[in-house]
Amino acid sequence: MSYYDGRRKRLRKIIVEEDISLDGIFEDNGKWRFDYSSDDLADFDRTKLKPDAMLIGRKTYELFASYWPNQKSDENSFADKMNSMHKYVVSATLKRADWKNTTIIDGDVPKEISRIKNESDGDIEIFGSAKLVQTLTQYGLVDEFNLLVFPVILGSGKRLFAEGKKLPVTLVETKKFSKGVVLLHYRTS
Repeated sequence: MSYYDGRRKRLRKIIVEEDISLDGIFEDNGKWRFDYSSDDLADFDRTKLKPDAMLIGRKTYELFASYWPNQKSDENSFADKMNSMHKYVVSATLKRADWKNTTIIDGDVPKEISRIKNESDGDIEIFGSAKLVQTLTQYGLVDEFNLLVFPVILGSGKRLFAEGKKLPVTLVETKKFSKGVVLLHYRTS
């Protein structure tokens, strides 16, 4: 997949950002993520949000929209970035999105996401939203995965990747944090 259209303009990348367990579970990370908190991981978290837009499913949208608009802003605020960036929420049931700068995507999701990738420069990150990640992966629309792998085996729960889909990826970067969390940054082929 090329990141350039006929005018040589760089297409936006879709980057999946997820916290997952060693066995690939990503749901309810609030129940286990904080067991592995560290200063170096907190520093990484504060500096990693660099996209121009966020792409999320309805459940993640509702969770984020109930939290982030109520957070105080300060210098270099993560909350300010979350609240000001453009947000695309994929949902067939959401009728209204009150969180600032939010657009609802309904209908032909792969076609609409392809159109958004061509709109302007600036990358789009996905948080949570396993069903959305699985759909976009199936259609070859995910460009990169930034996976924070936590040293815990949960045994059951919602997996980030669906069974039956093979996707070649290339390892771009790794980083180990002090309590055993590892960043695995992959680019799709």
